[in-house]
Amino acid sequence: MKQLLITCFLLLAAGSLSAQRLRKKLVLDTTVVQAVSAGGSIQFKREKKIKPQEMVTRYKQSLQLSPLDEMRLQGTEKSPDGSVHYRYKQYYKNIPVESATFLIHAANDIAETANGTILSFEAEADTTPAVAAQQAIAIALQNSKASVYYWQDETKEAKAKQKGKSYYPNPELCFYKNSDSSLALCYRLYVYAVRPQQALQYFINARNGNIEKIKNLQHNCGHYAKEYAPGPMAELNCAFSTVTSPWDGLKTVYAVYNSDNPTYPYRSIDNCTPAVITVMDSLGTAGATAPNTNNWDVALPGRPAWQNRGTGVIGWTLRQCANYYYARFNRQSYGHDNDNGDIDAYFPVTFQRPDGSYYSTNASYSYDAFGNDELKFGFGVGAQVTDCFIPPDITGHEYTHGVTEYRADFDYEAESGALDESYSDIFGEAVERYIRGDCDYLVGNEITAGSNSGGPLYFRNSVRSLINPQDTGWRIEQQPDRYKGTGWKPTTNLDDDHGGVHRNSGVQNYMFYLLTNGGNGYTNNATSHGVDGAHIGFRYEVAGIGFDKAIAIAYASQNYLTETSGYAEARNAWVQAAVALYGTCSYEAIQTGKAWNAVGLPPPGTNAEQVCTVTYNNGFYYSLGSFAYVLSSTTYMDVAGPVCDANVSATGYLVTMQAQGDIIFKPGFTAPEGTNIVANNEVDECRYAAF
Repeated sequence: MKQLLITCFLLLAAGSLSAQRLRKKLVLDTTVVQAVSAGGSIQFKREKKIKPQEMVTRYKQSLQLSPLDEMRLQGTEKSPDGSVHYRYKQYYKNIPVESATFLIHAANDIAETANGTILSFEAEADTTPAVAAQQAIAIALQNSKASVYYWQDETKEAKAKQKGKSYYPNPELCFYKNSDSSLALCYRLYVYAVRPQQALQYFINARNGNIEKIKNLQHNCGHYAKEYAPGPMAELNCAFSTVTSPWDGLKTVYAVYNSDNPTYPYRSIDNCTPAVITVMDSLGTAGATAPNTNNWDVALPGRPAWQNRGTGVIGWTLRQCANYYYARFNRQSYGHDNDNGDIDAYFPVTFQRPDGSYYSTNASYSYDAFGNDELKFGFGVGAQVTDCFIPPDITGHEYTHGVTEYRADFDYEAESGALDESYSDIFGEAVERYIRGDCDYLVGNEITAGSNSGGPLYFRNSVRSLINPQDTGWRIEQQPDRYKGTGWKPTTNLDDDHGGVHRNSGVQNYMFYLLTNGGNGYTNNATSHGVDGAHIGFRYEVAGIGFDKAIAIAYASQNYLTETSGYAEARNAWVQAAVALYGTCSYEAIQTGKAWNAVGLPPPGTNAEQVCTVTYNNGFYYSLGSFAYVLSSTTYMDVAGPVCDANVSATGYLVTMQAQGDIIFKPGFTAPEGTNIVANNEVDECRYAAF
């Protein structure tokens, strides 16, 4: 039987007493597979008319799944074009395999394409643990060293028990691909703590008790955060209230009326929909407002007016976030998990840095395995609402972390974590645009704290810029505007901002800005093509497709991404989403590819730099019985630049300059008579839409 080698699966071989070897290669047969793209996307034979579920059952051997493997459906999502995306998780001997997520994309219930990861065991793996589950819990708690855990907090544990759960860790066996690229049998368990605030997922080797991995489930607007937010809360009945946003004016916000407390009866609990949004203070108490006023603009004993107003603004903005995702993408509930999950917000919150010091200039999202996700908002450095980390784009940023958690489920580290941060920045601007009709592409630009004070803040105005990530005038540090370009932070040091998740997010941010608005020039603030000291720049030109189309592609792209996806996978996911939405070789798909090319991620198998090179050609251009020099470029050529120094001397040999696109001459260019110049302006732009 003819077979096809596929490279889209992550398969590395290694082994130890506590780990299982993986096969080095997967081979797929061509009875069902039509082709595999350069970017690793599988194309199935449409004439076979295979249903998605059949692909992982009846035809599972075609994916080299063994009889001991099972692909379990985790969820589906339907796109506006009618296609349906199936997200499968691999199980081996009824045990889940971490980071083994396989996506099948179907039209009319017929599998068309697929991508993702399947891990293939070299030999049958032992699933008998040598470490007891209780011992795994003890190892995790010894590492955590928290003083108060969620199961010790009466209110939090009560919410879990309402769902028949407990926050006390419940170890479950899984296979985890550890640092030496082998699969280890592990216990997976969640540890949530109040003091200090922790949301962690542990993978503890079930053979030797080693901690293989600790995943952070807490996502921050800035770099570091360990919040404190203990205390009780209440749930009552829905009522209308008002708040004056310093940015958006008088707004209607939902609250509850508690007749048992006639002095301060209204509480910041929005339970007017199945998904309850509660805004609590740092003690875990839902905010209160005075009777007869029923607004959040007044001061109360122990609660200054700015704190009350900020509480109301957060409640109103979170509901706008839910409304946006429902109106724009038809998420079928008011919870960002698409299943009416509650949201507990805390304000004002103080954060803790790794060195133990405290600060209040941040916001964060924490995933809760039981659906009670938490958002926390800092109060800046002043005593006014405009100091607080609660403008629409930052609130939308944190809310979007929740949406992304339940869709792509990115690991919050390295490149996947940078993508996670970028999606939150992008959709934070989308929420701002939904509320105001437009956005400024500057994250948190409304925050005034520190803009004139010169205080000890890590930014002077906006937190990040999608317009120009390289600009350091207001922000803490320079972000890269191209993949691994100037400002890129190494992804191997996970102790440093989880491998640069906030720094490296600038790449996709800038790509989105270019895709939306268009642009041309040289990346990395370079003034010319090629290498200039620490700068590496190349010319790009993108025609914008507008915000609505760009954000549609952004949302759809997550249907093609998994927890371990990096920038290369993201580039292909955006292009594939554009093709699905607007058609093969469509204008939108081409511009999406060009935008990614502009940030250093070209179509698979091509070179984004497009630097001119000098090569010999012994047959095509021939002169005087000697070899000709050919100066060539993949698409276009800038001549007489720092790298493409194409001034031609009279050497006696014919010199030909050729490019598929334009050849651009700069002042000072010289060439003798007889120099050949060839440019083809009819470049096949469909190659940008390849994935």
